[in-house]
Amino acid sequence: MQQEALFYDHVIGLRDTIPTTSQTKGETDVVNLQKTIWRPSTKIVGGSLAFPATENNIGSFFEFAKRGRSFNLTFQYHTGEGREFESCKVSSWSLSCTAGDICNVSVEVMGVGLEDSTVGLYTNAEKLITWDKVDLTPAISSHPIQAFNININNPLIPIYTSTSNSEKDLWPLEIRVGMQEVSGTISFWGRVDDYYDIQGPYTMTLTILGFSTPITVLFQPVQPQGSVNPIITTIPFVGIDRPFGS
Repeated sequence: MQQEALFYDHVIGLRDTIPTTSQTKGETDVVNLQKTIWRPSTKIVGGSLAFPATENNIGSFFEFAKRGRSFNLTFQYHTGEGREFESCKVSSWSLSCTAGDICNVSVEVMGVGLEDSTVGLYTNAEKLITWDKVDLTPAISSHPIQAFNININNPLIPIYTSTSNSEKDLWPLEIRVGMQEVSGTISFWGRVDDYYDIQGPYTMTLTILGFSTPITVLFQPVQPQGSVNPIITTIPFVGIDRPFGS
């Protein structure tokens, strides 16, 4: 949670001390208490989470990021105590996978309030999702994929009103979602010569076990390059229209 004390400085004047015998500055040790008038700023709560993907959590925040919908997020400690963050929205969601490794998800959220809560402990055992469970179709290139990542960015704007300042104790009344941006990259083993210019919209389907979503993107041009190291071609893309369908 973030809230600051906003001070009104220089109530008496611009001097650091109050002279008693002359108009020069700093002749006595009397301190000019300039920070005696203040007010609390508006409140906002937010944070980030990063976790390895499992079959149960791979789609946990995706729909909220995709639609900009609100949800309550409960954060719990091993003791059973926790906090509930109210009316949260996803400001960013990222999925990254690299050949030979596990898939990782990172999420940033913003909310309009929080309360202490008591929740049950989470003890379910889950298997991590490894690269071999990730599938992109149709094939973009005949070269094997070395890495893939996709990012959803939702610019969030907290809305404060006279109603929220009084009835909600300086919490925002709501959070508005701005224009969504989708971006990412696909890296291939070897030199890919087919994407040196923008060729038009391309719809690929990302499937990870039970999680599946179409993604409509434009592939951006890549610069031809030579290397004495293993050649990896990384092609960036941006989402267009309705990147994840209707």
